[in-house]
Amino acid sequence: MRRAPHVPAVLLSAMLAACASRPPPTVKAIQASPVRFGAVLLPGCLLPAPSLLAQATSPRATLTVAVDAAGNVSSAVLAESTGSTLLDDAVQAAVLKCHFAPAYEVDQAAQSRKDVPERRTLGVSWPSPAPEYGPHRCVTPDYPHAARRAGEEGRIIAMFRKDSGTGQIESQLRSDSAPLRTLRALTLTTVTACMAHDEARSAVPADRWISVLYEWRLQ
Repeated sequence: MRRAPHVPAVLLSAMLAACASRPPPTVKAIQASPVRFGAVLLPGCLLPAPSLLAQATSPRATLTVAVDAAGNVSSAVLAESTGSTLLDDAVQAAVLKCHFAPAYEVDQAAQSRKDVPERRTLGVSWPSPAPEYGPHRCVTPDYPHAARRAGEEGRIIAMFRKDSGTGQIESQLRSDSAPLRTLRALTLTTVTACMAHDEARSAVPADRWISVLYEWRLQ
């Protein structure tokens, strides 16, 4: 029978000491990146005057906008022209007055939220012929993050009327509108915010209910 090799007592003692002093294995913590949510265009972003919109070769424009951490537009650079230099300048000036819910990052580990600046593309379009009055004088706002998460989409019809006595706008949703909680509230706010502009309200015929359709579709 083959005998086990002899290990000197001193060497064996050193090997045991080395094993005892070796630190236990560690688990490396992986820090998750913050979850980022983009800036969202808010209701009330007024388009240029109808006389200018009528000069467009195509009723749309695309801009690259810088939105600061407060939701204000610090710069707007035209990426797709309307076909009219005069209108292009007016669209840029109009977008500089728009407001956003700012982009933000959520640190899930720390359970904290931080508003951050963002550079994004903004598409602006309007009906053709250019609208003389009503909520279509404003850019349709972005989908709220809550509506996207809930998968809300559908047709919502708003109705508005200018009171001849007060000059104020009344608004409501038609009963056959889709039962979408977030988008129903957004649609009413969109009408109210746009009609708060004198330009959008002044040309509205008095004492007559007018309907406007919003077709909300996720892309």
